Amino acid sequence: MSSSRRDKREAECTSLAIEIFDAILAEFPTFRVEREFGDFTSVEIRIPVQPGIKFNCTLALSNVDELGFGVEQFWDNWFPCTDQRVTDAYMKAVRGYLRGEFKVVEYCRRGRCVRAELLEPIGATWKRVSSYDLSLFLAFPLNESVREFRNV
Repeated sequence: MSSSRRDKREAECTSLAIEIFDAILAEFPTFRVEREFGDFTSVEIRIPVQPGIKFNCTLALSNVDELGFGVEQFWDNWFPCTDQRVTDAYMKAVRGYLRGEFKVVEYCRRGRCVRAELLEPIGATWKRVSSYDLSLFLAFPLNESVREFRNV
């Protein structure tokens, strides 16, 4: 891809991501947010702990077209941001967590997080929306502990 085409795509994706973030945050007008345009991400929005937010959250656009969402050790990307189905899934995940409907579960070994999952309630059970593996040691169930993060 030529430099000018890449620059144009990056500008389009950045504009789209800002619209997506603003649409999500419009539902939570009292949240204090920190916006940054940085080196590692095109756009990063941090939502620090505050009334209504129990754990630090991050919304981001990186690698031109990847929408990112993070809570504690959980991090995942939805891409490309130009695909409406991807955007809808991302917005549902972020809104679900911020509303306190979804939860993040971290699986730790020896005090270190090795996997984190974003879960959605389905009736009396939980369905995995997304997961983030941080280690290759998942095959060895040694002293696993579980931490849950829910914004309720």
